[in-house]
Amino acid sequence: MINNKGLLKQFKNHYGISKSTCKNQWKHINECGSFYSGDYMAYRDEIASGRGASRRIKEVQFNRVKPYVNSIVGFMAQMRRKPDYQAVIEQSEDQRALSEYLNGYSDHIRDNSNSDQMETRQDKDLVIGGVGVTDTAVTLKAGHPTRNPHGEVIVERVDPNQVGWDGNAEHPNLLDSGWCYRAKDYDLDDAMTLLDANEDDFESVNPDDDIRDYDFNPHGGIQDKIGYEWADSKRQMVRVYFYQWFDIEVFYRIENPLLEVENPELAQELIMALEDVEVNTEDGMFAFDPTAEMLVITKDKRKQIKDIFALFGVPFKPLAEKRKVYYTAVLSGEKIFSKYKSVAQDGFSLKFKTGDYDTVNKIWTGIVASMREPQRYYNKSLTELMLIIASNSRGGVLYEEDAVDNVAQFEAQWAKTNGAVKVNSGALSAGKIQPKAIPAMQTGYEGVLETSSMALGQVTGIDESFFGAIAGGNETAMLQRQRIKQATTTLACYFDACILYSKEQGQMMLSYMRILADSSRGRLFPTYDPDGNLVYEKVSPDFFAEEYDIRVSEAPETPMQKEYYTQTLIQMGQTMMTIGDPRYLQMYAAAVKYMPIPDRDKNDILKVSTGEQQIDPAMVKQLQAQIQELQGEQSQAMMAKMMADIEKTNADTQAKLVDARKTAAEIDGVHEDTEKKAIENDIIAAKDYEEVNVNI
Repeated sequence: MINNKGLLKQFKNHYGISKSTCKNQWKHINECGSFYSGDYMAYRDEIASGRGASRRIKEVQFNRVKPYVNSIVGFMAQMRRKPDYQAVIEQSEDQRALSEYLNGYSDHIRDNSNSDQMETRQDKDLVIGGVGVTDTAVTLKAGHPTRNPHGEVIVERVDPNQVGWDGNAEHPNLLDSGWCYRAKDYDLDDAMTLLDANEDDFESVNPDDDIRDYDFNPHGGIQDKIGYEWADSKRQMVRVYFYQWFDIEVFYRIENPLLEVENPELAQELIMALEDVEVNTEDGMFAFDPTAEMLVITKDKRKQIKDIFALFGVPFKPLAEKRKVYYTAVLSGEKIFSKYKSVAQDGFSLKFKTGDYDTVNKIWTGIVASMREPQRYYNKSLTELMLIIASNSRGGVLYEEDAVDNVAQFEAQWAKTNGAVKVNSGALSAGKIQPKAIPAMQTGYEGVLETSSMALGQVTGIDESFFGAIAGGNETAMLQRQRIKQATTTLACYFDACILYSKEQGQMMLSYMRILADSSRGRLFPTYDPDGNLVYEKVSPDFFAEEYDIRVSEAPETPMQKEYYTQTLIQMGQTMMTIGDPRYLQMYAAAVKYMPIPDRDKNDILKVSTGEQQIDPAMVKQLQAQIQELQGEQSQAMMAKMMADIEKTNADTQAKLVDARKTAAEIDGVHEDTEKKAIENDIIAAKDYEEVNVNI
């Protein structure tokens, strides 16, 4: 690892580059965030306002941006997928058991770390400003206090303005960035306690030094000190930097000599020697495995492995390769509090989601970027219309003094609809009394207002029905589904970023779960067995496979997806029942798993549908009451139809059991008659008797 002096120099260099190349991105995020909040423009027209304070007007601000953002973020929450872990082993039974165990543990960790809620806030940042960030850490490390003595995983949404990276990175989710950092503010006392620091270690930065508005100079430094920033001198808030980077290091690959050794005794000695090599779990997939067909050797193990090869007379000619080794440092100013090899060697703990890339300005944009101009012109035209209406006359009369004798009486009677107003002779013919001119509305503003209103949907590609506004007051469910499908097509780059994030986050979480499982041995966590029953498993790293394949799960995870999945399974079951396929009950049983009913009731329905037990009338009544509470007539109809099918199946089963018992009784009667006649024939056939009368 780089020494402290080199690390400080490297951080200052990366810090300066990030501040320079990311400043346009931060400015864009702030502006779009203001539009979302509805505080995006203090408009004053020079002609309308003039120079006098009495003529200044405030812009009419209709916030039409927020519904679009909230609807998209809500849709992302409904469509959220989770990483699915599949153990990479040959035995199918062990593969399924290890996969189910880890997926159950993963769900437990995600629930305890509030991952879904943090990702929703991250999605909001993504849609607004084009960049969303989360930071994941395992406690018992520097700067991360814990609530659990055995450790816990912490997932935080991070303000994108508090994060720096290589602004020239252009790959989705910034996967090509060579470094990143986050700035985190602490109270002075908390910082000293968490980092075991003294007050003298803190350096303040000149608050007048605006570090966001300079241009990076590659031939010279930006400032001589970058350290603890006194974010709020009254509260004594200090700023700590969590800096992450990777170094390129050499590793080696060589074929395992065990594959060529034929002598069993020699092979046993060789495997014992290779097993004595200490395995560093921090190396992740590069950790030494003596049983692998191709040995992976890090540079710190090279000499030890070479000596083993020489001891057994095996030539040592490995292939040299390059790898990324990730590191983390907690620092400020000239003080480095800690530096270590990152817990997860699969990337940075800061995980990004990026939107649409603007190649001209080299920034990532969200959905708000294209809505700014329509929103500006909408509010401007509406403000101008209000100003014109307020500036024009509102009726009244113009008259000369000699037109009436009693001015007060004339003014009182003029506004009456049934009053007769007396004026002097010749006043009307001379035109001494005239009504005020009717104001003429200037044309063009209505067109601008309508055009800018329509442009909000045109520039985003999202119809207002996407967030609940139904055109014409009525719309079929099929048409609504088609509109939503079209919206997902328009937002493809955002959903791709979410899928990519899930893969990267899932890979990193695997490393954290291994560490947490090792520090939490014997503790219980809730999960579900294959039958859907809630069970508690013990935490142990022994139940983890060596390698997992991570996929983004296609199983429904949100109420919307579960409803659609349930409908599909029930329709398939109905089709199978129509053609006489007895496996339709399996489809109904699968549909039950995704219904919004308690787990205990699900298990009872599953047992009934598979014939394991008879249906309880009390349970039927309870389910019928729950059906009434389900939202939507379609859900109620589907649930009632399935319950009717289950009851019919149960009745048919009972009828078949009765018929089977009746048939069995008849067969038993025939057997008894046959045995009776056989006995009679045997007695009659006896030679010692001429006449026999036997009653049995």
